[in-house]
Amino acid sequence: MKSRQKTGGIIKTCKRGANVTRLFGVVLCVISLAGCADRDRAGSLQFTPCRMTTLATEVSCATLNVPKKRGAESTPDTLKNNTISLRVIRLPANAPVAEPDPFFVIPGGPGQSAEAIAPLMVAMTEIRKKRDIIMIDPRGTGASAPISCPSLANDHASNRSLNILETAARVTHCLEELRADHIDPLDYGTLSSVEDIEDTRRALNVEKINIWAGSYGTRVALEYLRRYAQNTRTLTLDSVVSPSSTILLDGWQSRATQLRFWLEACEADPTCNKAIDDPSRVLSRLLKRLPRERTVTVVDPKTGKPQIIAIDFESALAAVLPLLYLPDYAALTPYILSRAADYHDFSPLITAANAFSSSLEKDVNPALYYAVTCAEDIRPRALPSTTLFTDALRRQSFFACSSWPKMRATETWGLPVTNTQTPVLILTGDLDPVTPPDLAREVGKTLTQKKIIVARGTGHIVSTQSCAPALIASFVNSGSLSRLLGSCVTHLEEGSLPDVWSNNLGASTAIQEENKHD
Repeated sequence: MKSRQKTGGIIKTCKRGANVTRLFGVVLCVISLAGCADRDRAGSLQFTPCRMTTLATEVSCATLNVPKKRGAESTPDTLKNNTISLRVIRLPANAPVAEPDPFFVIPGGPGQSAEAIAPLMVAMTEIRKKRDIIMIDPRGTGASAPISCPSLANDHASNRSLNILETAARVTHCLEELRADHIDPLDYGTLSSVEDIEDTRRALNVEKINIWAGSYGTRVALEYLRRYAQNTRTLTLDSVVSPSSTILLDGWQSRATQLRFWLEACEADPTCNKAIDDPSRVLSRLLKRLPRERTVTVVDPKTGKPQIIAIDFESALAAVLPLLYLPDYAALTPYILSRAADYHDFSPLITAANAFSSSLEKDVNPALYYAVTCAEDIRPRALPSTTLFTDALRRQSFFACSSWPKMRATETWGLPVTNTQTPVLILTGDLDPVTPPDLAREVGKTLTQKKIIVARGTGHIVSTQSCAPALIASFVNSGSLSRLLGSCVTHLEEGSLPDVWSNNLGASTAIQEENKHD
């Protein structure tokens, strides 16, 4: 870190070189070239200018080679065939001399790349004033040896069947495609990502790091804390996946809970209740309309032309559940379900499904998603009923992963992470449909220094909300939970709920009549 500190001073001196004697200016120019070269190097990593599609400004990128199979013996043959090149991205601090403990960002998913999370980091201006922000494309994503499955490519729901069984079959076929490319899904798990982060810290030659992690990334971050607490200065967890929870299975229960919340909210709202007949029973009416797969006519949102698709009840439910991630969209669910169940109008549902599936494909690598979740989340245990018709969807998760290899769990896998020294800020939304506040409280039980903030009226990922970036900066810059931005804590905890949607816009009469008689 000493060379870095010198670099900042040299750069400042170089800018003043034009105002001194010519001879001294020549000397400074020579020195500055060496200084700038040092600034591009951090530890053993050589950074060069690069661009990200999700950022307007230039950043710096470096490549770090790490073992593909963690634990494999290091012989010349294994090293030759046992390497993955990770892309490490640095948003340099806006200060001549950066603090010695950079801010590491762990994406979610699993399958999210640094590109997807980079826009959030733009909001972290207070942190970047003093610290480098370090992002890594997790192995298998972005520019870190990405894996892919043609069978999981998004071909837009409005042009094909929405049958969930078809999706499960494509997930099974994905495994065959990976094996044909000599890819072992078990090389891309959580514990390998933990070691990738530690290798990056060592390559940067820094003693401690600050970590932000969201959603699935919190699983990686907690496992890092379990193994490398001595290297963790602060930890911010947003939308926590507890060690005992499973992304594929437990999420269905919380999704069912949130869907019930919005249907009951519509029931309790006079305007919504008037627009939608008996909202609490809209799913029963949809099931009656779709007792088995049938074809329906919808308006393609891109062309405005009618499209015929095949759909069943479980597929319709799966299409609307992603709306629950964002409360403003979740407030639409009673309306969308009512349009399908009561007015034979599936266009709003299909439009929502297409919008979110297209966005999801841009943000998450589906091949890596299943490589991780099928290996780590299908554990033998009793599964309570999720109610509200989501059991069939959860069974399909089992079916889709049945042929995928399973990880060899360590002794501590799935156990709580205990820590007494590292300060941990935990953010959770009270309307989060997949990582509800109960998971944050579960994680917090074994962390001595922690602060749990439940953001009212907020869904999945709190860090993007209003003053949350400033709150995180107050934590990271001080390294203390006692110096949090108190006004922001109050603002998040006392937020308001969005209103349920109650404007029944109506749909094409021709399409309603056509669906009614199908």
